[in-house]
This record gives sequence, C-alpha cells and structure tokens, in this order.
Amino acid sequence: MNKLLLNCDLGEWECAEQTLALMQFLDLANIACGGHAGSIETISYCHSIAQEHNVKTGAHPGLPDGGRGDASKLTCDEFENILNTQIETYLSAGAPLHHIKLHGSLYHLSELRRDIRDTYLDFLANQNCAVVSLAGGQVAHHAQS
Repeated sequence: MNKLLLNCDLGEWECAEQTLALMQFLDLANIACGGHAGSIETISYCHSIAQEHNVKTGAHPGLPDGGRGDASKLTCDEFENILNTQIETYLSAGAPLHHIKLHGSLYHLSELRRDIRDTYLDFLANQNCAVVSLAGGQVAHHAQS
C-alpha cells in the first residue's frame, strides 16, 4: 500500500510562528537554501523545529533571481552550479539531507527538459537522498528506473 507524505516549502520568508504552526502537520519540510529565499539562519531554524516534530528535512533549491525568472535558457552546467552551491549552504547549516525538492521554475524545467532532468537525477544519485517530485511526472518515472 502506498503512503501519502505531506510536504511543505518552508524558509521562504514566512514568519517563525507560521513555520511552527505548519510543522505539526508535515512529514517532510522542503527548506529554501539560499537561491530564491532562505539563509543559514532560516535553514537552522526550520530544521530545529522539524526535529521537534519528527519531520524529515530536505533542501529546496531555486533560481538565484528570486525564482521567478525565465529558466528556459539555463544550461546544465549552470543548473549543476545552482545545486552544488545551494546544497552546500543547506548542509553548512547542519541540516541532514533527507531529500531535495526543486523550487518553481527548476521543478517544472526538470519535467520538461531531458538534459536538466538527467543532470538532476545524476546529482541526486551522488547525494544519496530522496527526491520530491511531481507524482506520475518525468522525474518520478526516470528516478525509479
């Protein structure tokens, strides 16, 4: 039987009270790690609250321009650099990397472009962590093969 896990993107400038209020309902917290939002301080805070609620934490990397720009021309090297930089920030805050869930434009780009998806899946394999992706989408399909 499949189990549904509830995840939420956090560390995206919500107030501390909101983070705390949401945490009690979650299985997974996707914590912004310095691209579109987030900092070492917000990563540490979100992780500490997650620990208190037995919530697994993961990184939520996004485009450095706030996550709202046009990612369509992003190269695989640029994408991998974003991942490396932001995962390094996430880990330097002392949070364990249970999973990665891409933010917005990167999330959709990984579904649309095979080169970006392959780069992402290779990156994930080297991180030895889970992926949070679109159910039934291309990332999920290829991650299982």
